[in-house]
Amino acid sequence: MSPKEQDRTILLDRVAMAVLGTAAGVSFWLLVEVLPDTDVHPRLYLAVFALAAVFFGVALALCGPVSILRAVAAALAVGVPSAALLSLAGLRFADAADIARSPPTLMMFIIMVSVATPFLAVWLQDRTSWRRYPDLFDAAWTITVRYLAAWLFVGVAWLVLMLSNALLGLVGVDVIENLLDVEPVPYAFSGLVLGIALAVVHELRSYLSPYLLLRLLRLLLPVVLLVVLIFIAALPLRGLSSLFGDFSAAGTLMGVTIGAITLITIALDRDNGLAVHTPLMRSATQVLALALPVLGALALYAIVLRVTQYGWTPDRVFAAVCATFLLAYGVCYAVVALARRHWMDRIRRVNVTLALVLIAIAALWMTPLLHAEKISTGSQIARYQSGQAMAAQLPLWEMDKEWGKAGQRGLARLEELDSDGALAPMIAAAREADSKYALENLQNVALGQARVADLIKVMPVRPEGETLRASDLAAVHVTVVERWYQACSASLSDQAPSCVLVIGELDETGERQGMFFAQVEGQNAFVELISLGQGDQSWARNMYDLANTQRAFIPDGTVARILSGDFRIGPSRQKALFVGDMELVPDN
Repeated sequence: MSPKEQDRTILLDRVAMAVLGTAAGVSFWLLVEVLPDTDVHPRLYLAVFALAAVFFGVALALCGPVSILRAVAAALAVGVPSAALLSLAGLRFADAADIARSPPTLMMFIIMVSVATPFLAVWLQDRTSWRRYPDLFDAAWTITVRYLAAWLFVGVAWLVLMLSNALLGLVGVDVIENLLDVEPVPYAFSGLVLGIALAVVHELRSYLSPYLLLRLLRLLLPVVLLVVLIFIAALPLRGLSSLFGDFSAAGTLMGVTIGAITLITIALDRDNGLAVHTPLMRSATQVLALALPVLGALALYAIVLRVTQYGWTPDRVFAAVCATFLLAYGVCYAVVALARRHWMDRIRRVNVTLALVLIAIAALWMTPLLHAEKISTGSQIARYQSGQAMAAQLPLWEMDKEWGKAGQRGLARLEELDSDGALAPMIAAAREADSKYALENLQNVALGQARVADLIKVMPVRPEGETLRASDLAAVHVTVVERWYQACSASLSDQAPSCVLVIGELDETGERQGMFFAQVEGQNAFVELISLGQGDQSWARNMYDLANTQRAFIPDGTVARILSGDFRIGPSRQKALFVGDMELVPDN
């Protein structure tokens, strides 16, 4: 090919990629900014959005290694079944848009398409060798680096555009700002730049290859191996009970496992000629492969413990699937790494097989065969029926707002099982609340009102003749009411009351206030101040010792003295409550 013909081909490829990128930008402008404000059916919108995302994402990834027409046809062939699967998953929700509240499903969708794309790229170039590991390795990392470089250039292009606009603005020229105010332009500009950048990166593939990045990442393998070995060695000393105190342990373990698998894959490269060859690096790679089952097993065990305690949720189903898959990876790697001959080639074959398995699992997730929301709903109902979970421990808001039709049917089933009426107000609050924060407020109000009535029954009030009304505590936070109720419900060893509320005008404002005294056996006796009957302005706060700025603790016997009438409210330097020789000033 002559230089002129070569230049013409490069120009045509850039123009084609620019058009494809611009079309992608405009399409997403329509999908994000225009269609949501129309009467388009939500299920149709979901299908179109999924199709556009897969079509343009895959087409832009494939263009270059294959012709644009073949790339577009292949992207459409992948996009249609992928969008159909996501639409099938959308049927789990009354409103298809609610699938956005299901991150596991969206993650599985992205995993399915991302892992399948390198297979498609290799198949388009040679249909007889679509499982050849060297070609798959090159395709996967080439697509990754191309996209990283292209998106980096998009960011730089926007920076230059913003600086240019600011510079021209200094002389009163606002042409760039006016263009950006036209709605499709920002989307179209991003797509245009992305398409051109992908074309240029492909042209310069001999200069900008993945190998520099892969060589740098190899350097991390010994470091990760050292950290993993220290972790495993410390396990017997620390014990498993403290390790699994938080669900984040499973996330950390899975993250490290994924990182270790990636580093092993990078160390083995596309073939033995490019793989690590020094004895130290080969040994480090083998040892890290042998350590993988420990990390995977611990991650799965952490999830099992959490499920045993709190039941299944869609996030835990997703985590369990991921942890099981990573454990399978680890076991396969460890078994193969024990072999003395051809262990690198065998790990590469394992990578191909498990990648295909991962695509199948991700597709299965979006079918009724692996319905995470249904599994989770059944688990939570079973926990309630067996007495493992009280009403307040059930994820009612999630069932109504995030678990689709299965969760809403689960709430209806819980209402049928609610023989004592404890669940009814909580389910009603979950259905009414727009967010978890709003639900907590509604639940606090409901629980607080119920607990205030209980508190009034068990709390003595002084002076004689004073009464405490529910309206006095209407705006006090439920945690304060609960703390006081627990203190008043506990009796001292002689069965004497363990709390008392002294009501009066305790400061110069003349407002009705109270001092709450509690003396629970085995604990320090304390005092708190509260305003009464102030509506939304009511408050409760701890009282502090002015000498050491710590919470004020009162001497033993104070509650008994107050109950016997041994107190008075009178002036100090300001108004105060006197109990024997003790003087309590509200403002402290």
